[in-house]
Amino acid sequence: MGRRDYAILLLLAKLGLRADEVATLTLDDIDWRASEILVRAKGRQRARMPTALDRVGIEGCAHRGAHIFRHGLATELLRSGATLSEIGQLLRHENHDTTRIYAKVDIDALRTLSLPWPGGVQ
Repeated sequence: MGRRDYAILLLLAKLGLRADEVATLTLDDIDWRASEILVRAKGRQRARMPTALDRVGIEGCAHRGAHIFRHGLATELLRSGATLSEIGQLLRHENHDTTRIYAKVDIDALRTLSLPWPGGVQ
C-alpha cells in the first residue's frame, strides 16, 4: 500500500494528472519499453505521458484533494519560466482561460507588469 500511495502521489505531483485520471489507470496503460503512460483524459481524450513534457519543451490553497497537485505543478512550472501556453498543453486544458488562473499566484512576475503609481510611491 505504501508503494501504491507513493506512485499515486508522484503521478499527481509530477505529471499533473487529475484524480480521476489516476483512478482509471490500469497496468495495461503502462508501456514500460517506451516509458509512457496512456492517460484517459476529460472528454474521452487520450494522452501519452510524460512525452507531453518533451513536446512542449519543459525540462527539469484554494483547491482541495488531488487537484492541489496540478495547481502546485503549474505554479512551479510558471515560476521556472514555462509559459502559460506550455502549461496549458501539459495539463491538457482545452481553454486558455483555465490555465490563466495560475498566473495570479506568481506575484513577482505580475509585479513586472504593473505600471508605476501616478505621482510616485505612496
